[in-house]
Amino acid sequence: MSSLFQAREWWRTRLGGAGEEFCHGSLAVANVDNAADGGCKVITGSLQGMLRLYSPRQRGSESDGSRGDSSQDLLLEQPLDHPILQLEVGKFMMHGEQLAVAVLHPRRLVVYSIELKIMSGEAVHTAEVLYRHDLTANNSGESFTAYNMCCGTFGGSERDSICVQSMDGKLQLLEGNACAFCRRLVTCLVPGPLCYVPRLESFVTCNSACEIECYRYQALAAAADMEREEEGD
Repeated sequence: MSSLFQAREWWRTRLGGAGEEFCHGSLAVANVDNAADGGCKVITGSLQGMLRLYSPRQRGSESDGSRGDSSQDLLLEQPLDHPILQLEVGKFMMHGEQLAVAVLHPRRLVVYSIELKIMSGEAVHTAEVLYRHDLTANNSGESFTAYNMCCGTFGGSERDSICVQSMDGKLQLLEGNACAFCRRLVTCLVPGPLCYVPRLESFVTCNSACEIECYRYQALAAAADMEREEEGD
């Protein structure tokens, strides 16, 4: 039976040069520069630390060969000096409702504001650091190597927060430019996918036994508070 719908290529580009590699979370699509027209941009990050921003536009046709030319769509190309594991876009700014991009590195999380500036009479996009977190477990200096992250309005908050999962199954909750708490998932031998479900106010992941697990945000926060009280005693 034939389908009523057909997928057609609308835009394409080739990222980087030979040898440049990317993780599964190194792509995000959003109006990350907060343009007035609301147009979505494509933002990518490589393991070589290169951050790129594209504004996809359809042009030309297959017959004249111009459709494959996407060089004019590249708005920003900025080296960040550390491997980029994942990108997330959300309302991470301390004030206001504008979008920003969170960039996860192995030992660091940095939140950038993508801004359009006029330099020498030309419009130029730049990535400005809003704040950064050097990832350590419980702010104790203990090693914390990131694996992945997710974001959302944790606990029903009005602003997006970020949860980073480490290679050994620790979850570090970051609210703005502060670390809220850090908890280890006791069933974790190797890290798995991680997402936040707002309706349940819970984090969902998969353990090494291929079982789906769900952790309520409030339960994790309460357990972290109890742990801090025991350390204080």
